[in-house]
Amino acid sequence: MKLHRLRLRNFRGIADRECVFADRGVTVVSGRNEAGKSSMVEALDLLLDVPSASKSRRVAAVQPAGCDVGTEVEAEISCGPWHFTYTKVFNRGQSTTLRIHEPKPEQLTGKPAHERATQILAEAVDLALLRASRVVQGSAATTVAVSASASITRALDRAVADADAEADDDPDDGLLGAVAREYGRYYTVGRGQPTGELLAARQREEAARAELAKLEAALAAVDEDEQTVARLTRRRQQLGSAAEQWQVELEEFEAARKAADEVRDRLATQTAKAEAAGLRRAACAREIQTRRRTDAKLAELGADRDAARDQVREAVAAVERVGAQEQAVEEDRTAAEAAWTAARERVKEGEGAARALDRHRELDSATRRLALVREACDRLAAQERELAANTVDGGVLARARKLREELVGIEARLGAAGTALRVVGLGDQAVLVDGEAITGGRETVVVDDLVVEVPGVVRVELRAGSDTAALGARRGELVGLAAELCTAHGVADLGALIALGEERQAIEPRVAAARADADRVCAGETVESLGELVSQLAEQIGDTEQPATPDLAALRAAERECAAAHLDAERESLAQSGRRADATATLQRAHEAIARIERDLAELTAARDEARRDKSDAELAAEHDRAERDVAEIEEVARGLRDKLDAADMAELERRVEQLDTAIADLAQERERGEREIAQALARIELCREDARRDRRDEAAGAHRGAAADLERVTARARAAQVLHEVLHRHRSAAHARYSEPFRRRIEDLAEPLFGPSVRFEVDEQLGITARTLDGATVPFDELSMGAREQIGIISRLACAMLVDEAQGVPVIIDDALGHSDSDRVAQMARVLTRAGEHAQVIVLTCAPERYRGVATASTVEV
Repeated sequence: MKLHRLRLRNFRGIADRECVFADRGVTVVSGRNEAGKSSMVEALDLLLDVPSASKSRRVAAVQPAGCDVGTEVEAEISCGPWHFTYTKVFNRGQSTTLRIHEPKPEQLTGKPAHERATQILAEAVDLALLRASRVVQGSAATTVAVSASASITRALDRAVADADAEADDDPDDGLLGAVAREYGRYYTVGRGQPTGELLAARQREEAARAELAKLEAALAAVDEDEQTVARLTRRRQQLGSAAEQWQVELEEFEAARKAADEVRDRLATQTAKAEAAGLRRAACAREIQTRRRTDAKLAELGADRDAARDQVREAVAAVERVGAQEQAVEEDRTAAEAAWTAARERVKEGEGAARALDRHRELDSATRRLALVREACDRLAAQERELAANTVDGGVLARARKLREELVGIEARLGAAGTALRVVGLGDQAVLVDGEAITGGRETVVVDDLVVEVPGVVRVELRAGSDTAALGARRGELVGLAAELCTAHGVADLGALIALGEERQAIEPRVAAARADADRVCAGETVESLGELVSQLAEQIGDTEQPATPDLAALRAAERECAAAHLDAERESLAQSGRRADATATLQRAHEAIARIERDLAELTAARDEARRDKSDAELAAEHDRAERDVAEIEEVARGLRDKLDAADMAELERRVEQLDTAIADLAQERERGEREIAQALARIELCREDARRDRRDEAAGAHRGAAADLERVTARARAAQVLHEVLHRHRSAAHARYSEPFRRRIEDLAEPLFGPSVRFEVDEQLGITARTLDGATVPFDELSMGAREQIGIISRLACAMLVDEAQGVPVIIDDALGHSDSDRVAQMARVLTRAGEHAQVIVLTCAPERYRGVATASTVEV
């Protein structure tokens, strides 16, 4: 596949762009970041893979933001015998156009155009190789397994043709294709799961087995129903007899329970009378006890009142003492606060002096950096002027060397093929060679028509042969090209031009070193920024002299001591305020206690006098004795009733009655359930007689035997196909294992300019690079540096492109690579790309075109 041309319109930030690529060699597409270089790769994928009517997010994302326009992608492609132009418009105004130029003109639009293009690409392009040969941003540091590529497989088949001479180019033909198709009738290709005939046979056998099991289960259920009817009929008779017996027992226990209920009611009446008499007795006892506690409480309150008056006198004295101490504490706090304020002022003055000193030091440092940066920039400018004066870059030098080699070769071939002629004048007559008089003798090689003449005497015309004339014409053409090249660069001959080129190659490392030194010295700063910084610092400092270095540590230590003293004074002041509040609160509580005691004394005295006016202490004692006698008499009657009730065992009677009620109810429910189950079982038995279930079971058994036999036959064929498929693929995998050898040799051949002749690589069965050996040291690929992995990743893709026939090849697209490579490796990679470009189409997308200046005969496209 060759990509001749790619055009984008309204694709993200690209309004209209067309790039033409060289059919062979390296095309470098350069542009700034976000110029849309990577978008070209994305556009090619959309064109080849996605229908124009797609509404996917991939398609919507390429429409310019804020613009309701169609996104157009057009490519001119050659692959196999086809040469066509393929155009799609996405988003708005969707369309697809395919114009086939060769082998015969065709024009298609819409869905037929997409399908026709897909068919052509599937037939003529190794799509797996097309994806594998691409280096997108961030993937250069990885190798790619290309064993799935049919083109790579055919190329390696040819490389090991002594072992695979009988292999067919088309994997769908021959024995392997036939076995694969037979295997696909029974198993899936990916996971080897049953499919096709085998899956259908299994499903038929499982369905027949399930139907047979279903009918057998139904017949077994009918037999079980018949047994259930007999069992439930016998149980129904048993339940009737038991119900009659339990009903007689229930009536006997109901009569005994009724007599016990009458005794319990009488006992309840006596218990109520006893409770009333007990309440009267308890009330009298409580009243007697309350009067005794009231007298004791009045005596206690009198003692508490005397103690509270003593506490009031002590609290008044404490308040007076705390007031006298508080004034002294406040004076100490005021003095500590003043000392702390003065210490803070001294610290501020010291910090201001320290900042002024830092600005003086910063100005000195910036002035020294400015001088160093200016010196480094001046050295870099001088080296760049010297490089700019020499215009003979690597491409011109390569052309000059090639011209010189061709001229030397032409001269050698002319000397071997041409006729040597020596003309010597012997007399006084003038001798003319091509109209030019000679003196003495002249020797020349006849490469063109030549006339030797002695005027008036003789004229000799010499005709050059066709081979010599062609060589002479080529020499003249080369001389003209050399002169044109030398004139363009202001030198006299190719030797001087080559010397200038070699001198430039010596200058370039010095420029790179000077640039690196300038970057190191500048460290991101410029002469202008440093100059502004120096000016600003000088303006801030003004005419002030550099102050002495203040002792900030001592000033801050003194400030901390004053702060600590002030904090102690504040704490003491707060503590004194707390003590005064405590003393005041104690005095207040003492006054409140006296008032509360006086109030309680008055209330208790009034309540005691009121109770004795209603009933004296003697009357209350007599009433308590009468209630005591009533309680004794009632309890004697209640004990007799309680003994009768205990003898009747009321709880046991209740339990037996409840138990019999529950048992009779359970018998009724069980009998009802049995009647329902008998009716349901009889209905199912009748249904079985009507639908000929036994005949259907016999038919299902025959169908299952047939399905099982069919499954056994299909399984045998499937197993044979599986065994043959596994054996052939095992041998095919063994043959593919040898494919890695020619692929490895091609990678080592390309990598020699970078790593030297001792480099070796390990390649797995998937043709992925697993390790590199250099000077006897083997390092796994994933543990190599980012730059080395990036270079090896590009080389592996170039090796694939060089292995495949040009008619079956695909473009190698390298997007923004070699960012982790040093200048030497970049120059060596240029040689690798030059060599690969002789066999394949290579497209490089980069924002740093200087990395690829060493690629000979590279075409450059600016975007």
